[in-house]
Amino acid sequence: MLPDAIVVLGVEIVTCEVRDDRQRANRQMMILALVVALILCAVLFGLALTEARGVARA
Repeated sequence: MLPDAIVVLGVEIVTCEVRDDRQRANRQMMILALVVALILCAVLFGLALTEARGVARA
């Protein structure tokens, strides 16, 4: 679900037309959401990989 949100946010950011300050602020919020989603996804996948290694060693 989270990687899908990253793809959708990326497409929305690229295709979003900015005509005024309000739309620019909306685009900046989407960029912030994209960065947060990328960080969260990296942390979750990292935890999943370390958990898998810990179980395999035991």
